[in-house]
Amino acid sequence: MIPKLFDFTELAFTSNGLGRMTDIISCKVTESRNGDCLLEAEYPTNGIRADSICELRYIGAPYDDTGRVQPFVIYKVKRGIKTMKIYAKHVGMITCGLYINGQMPSELTVKQRFAQLKNSIIGYSYLNNDVRVYNYPEHASVLTFYTDIEETIQTDIKTPVRVRDYIQGVNGSIADEIGYGEVRYDRWRVEFLAERGQNSGVVYRYGVNIGDIAGETSSAETYTGAVMYSTYDNNLQYKPYFWMGSDQSPVRILPNYKLVDLTAKMKQDTVFETKADAQNNTEKKKKPWNVETNITLSGYELSKMAEYVGKLPHRHIGLCDTVRVIYQPLGISEEVKVVKLVWDVIKEQYTSMSFGTIKKTLNNTLRNLMQEYASAMR
Repeated sequence: MIPKLFDFTELAFTSNGLGRMTDIISCKVTESRNGDCLLEAEYPTNGIRADSICELRYIGAPYDDTGRVQPFVIYKVKRGIKTMKIYAKHVGMITCGLYINGQMPSELTVKQRFAQLKNSIIGYSYLNNDVRVYNYPEHASVLTFYTDIEETIQTDIKTPVRVRDYIQGVNGSIADEIGYGEVRYDRWRVEFLAERGQNSGVVYRYGVNIGDIAGETSSAETYTGAVMYSTYDNNLQYKPYFWMGSDQSPVRILPNYKLVDLTAKMKQDTVFETKADAQNNTEKKKKPWNVETNITLSGYELSKMAEYVGKLPHRHIGLCDTVRVIYQPLGISEEVKVVKLVWDVIKEQYTSMSFGTIKKTLNNTLRNLMQEYASAMR
């Protein structure tokens, strides 16, 4: 697809805007699960749209194979003699630059919090014929927020905080309290879903639709338990938890506890034991004892190859979808979740996919292989 350039005031992104960037050299979008959604492009310095490219204008381009145009705000341009590098972020990421007052009612469902979110954005006001009028910051008025999570939670953020961080990103955020959730941007709509993806039924097999594969495991964020503590009223209280029960587990042999401060969550009538138990359940939902495994592969969709055109249906792959990866040399045949995608806007294909495990069996497979290789080298 040919990206389009839009002016500052654009809201719909359904027209051609300032025009198509037909002479663009390259354009790729990288999106990570619960992370950034960024566009990088290279454009001729003497190109037909070169004089119109500047910070805070938009580039319209899809971030996946659905073809739906998404708006990306240009935040940096590096100009060279022959080409310029353009850096842009999805318009939904303006939630990183908007703030809300953190003092919201304590016991609410996530849906109720999202219903109040937009009206809690800190803006500015002015007098109009002796009537005070409230305005959102520029373009924040067209943002919409949605969640499908019904769980009741209590957040403990009492100072102004970025909208994105209130949803997910700091201690006491919505995601921090419930222990799960996935963010999705769709134009001006910001979604926080229990499960963003689905099981696509797609299989990636080396030699068929995988060009290259690399696996990485890390135990840096692997926790085997937690110590909850509070210094409310200068009275130190603590309670330890041990999550893993198997004597055979490597994380049982090498303990690594996570320290969790509950002081901010304490109130005069709160029983520490109750708060600590509730927070422990939240921590366990994140399954922090799993060794982190990431697989990055370069692949291709068979339905787009010449010999398969018209013979195989195109199957959409989206961020947070579940797929099966088969790589026989490493003995891998497991379901994994898509955690990062790189979409080539011009070529209309994924250039890279990163997967994280959703089942401990793949962690065990890779860890056992590493142990076998280490033993063989001794």
